[in-house]
Amino acid sequence: MKMQFNPKFNILIKLLNRMIRVIFILLLAASPTLLSAGEVESSQLLQSAHRIWPQFSNNDLSKHLNSGLWNDDKTALAVVISNSSYVFLAQAEGTFLAVNISRVEDANLGKLGIQNKSWYDRVETIPLKWEDRKDKLFQVTMQTSAWKNGKKYTVAELLLIKNNGTVLWR
Repeated sequence: MKMQFNPKFNILIKLLNRMIRVIFILLLAASPTLLSAGEVESSQLLQSAHRIWPQFSNNDLSKHLNSGLWNDDKTALAVVISNSSYVFLAQAEGTFLAVNISRVEDANLGKLGIQNKSWYDRVETIPLKWEDRKDKLFQVTMQTSAWKNGKKYTVAELLLIKNNGTVLWR
């Protein structure tokens, strides 16, 4: 025996089912761009990162990417992994453009004017901060710290990066 409901109720059920489907589709479509600074779940970002660091598993690479620094609107991520510095720029189609900014470490060490990298006991470069810009350029400050005989030297460099991945060096 089939249950009969009021026709108005049947219309309401059909409408709710359609709304749920639409919401589900919208959530799926938006998920690659809804990354939080603490969660890297975008397969597109992982794919871009794997091209640079194929030696890492997805899990290890996700941990490294999570340690990076996102800009405020989550359209750019600066990260340093295995002594190489990269910025990942979100593209309109949901992919990420990888931009090699590793030269910033040499530029920072050059500011110290003491010696090249091998002279120091330890050298570490990290993304320090993003600045919001209204001219469609990305601006990130990268900080390099170098240690020699217990003394720490620190210097920073501001980088401007175009949407197409061109780094504007000083």
